[in-house]
Order: sequence, then structure tokens, then C-alpha cells
Amino acid sequence: MSPQTRTTIIRGGVAALLLATAVTAWLLSRPPAEQDGFVRGNGRVEATQVDVATRAAGRVDDILVNEGDFVRAGDIIARMDVKSLEAQHAQALAEVANARSARQTAIAMVAQREADVAMAEAVLVQRRSELDLARRTSARSQALLAERATSEQIADDQAARVRNAEANVRAAQAQIAAASAATDAARAHVAQAEAGIAAAEAVVA
Repeated sequence: MSPQTRTTIIRGGVAALLLATAVTAWLLSRPPAEQDGFVRGNGRVEATQVDVATRAAGRVDDILVNEGDFVRAGDIIARMDVKSLEAQHAQALAEVANARSARQTAIAMVAQREADVAMAEAVLVQRRSELDLARRTSARSQALLAERATSEQIADDQAARVRNAEANVRAAQAQIAAASAATDAARAHVAQAEAGIAAAEAVVA
């Protein structure tokens, strides 16, 4: 075998060895084939961090997922300890009941005050009738006194009755004003109680 032939064989063997090495390296570095719907490979996976918060602060009672689990929108991932919230809810319901009771009391008070106004108006009608009668009687007494048909004492008594009747009318008018003011105050209490109901119901909601 000539030296030239030997060199050619050596070069061919080296080339074949390099080719086999390259093929082996490529096969080893190639990602594995897909198995069970998963593709394996090397790399870096980036994810978006999501912060989870609740409307009200409290203790976490139970966590329903593990780290790395897949979750969808709407899935329950944890449960809070709601004992304190339930107590607050019960208190808010009690406040609603109290506000409604206060409204009923205020409504009853309005009815009572309106009845007082009606009674005072009836008394005023009576007092005005008494005043009218006293004035007519006093006028007759004055006419009789002018004719010397009655005494001054009787005329004075009739005039005093007129003054008393006028005072009674003014008192009845004042009673109506007081009863009307009390009615307005009772109506304001009803409005205040209704506002309290709305506020308490908002807390419950």
C-alpha cells in the first residue's frame, strides 16, 4: 500500500469519526418526542404574578389549591374564617330591626299628635262659641243698663265673662300651635328613623 493510499484511508476514517460524533451530539441534544400531550425541553417559563385580596380583612380558614395547580376564573381557592363577619352581620340586622321599630314608634307619635291637633281645634270652636255668646249677653246687659233695667254688677259680670272667653280662645289657639309643632317634630322623627333604616340596610347589604 502506497503512502498516498494510506493517507487517504486515514483521512476518510477521521472524517467518518467526526461525522458520527456530530450525529450523536445532535441526537443527544434534540428535545424528546411528545409524550401524553406534553412536550419536554429546556428553557425558562415566565408567568404573571397575580395578587389575591378580599374586600374585608380576616383570617384564612382553608386553602383549597396547592402551589402550581391550574385554576380558572371563578374557582374558589380559599375560604375565610367568617365568624366575626357573621357577628357583624347579625349586629347590622339587629340595628335594622331597631330602626324599623323606631320608625313605627315615630309613626304612632305622629298619629297621636295629629289627634291632639284635632282635639285642640274642636276646643277652639267651642271657645269661640262661648265667646260669641258672652259678647251677645254682655251687649244685652249694657243695653239694659242704659235703660236702668239691670244693675251695674250684672253688666260687669257679663263683661268679665267676655274677657274670660277671649282668653280661652287665645289659649285654644296656642294649644293648636303647640300640637302642630309637636306633629311636625314627630314627622321629622319618622324621616330620621327611615334614614336610619336605609343606613342599617346598607351595612347589611
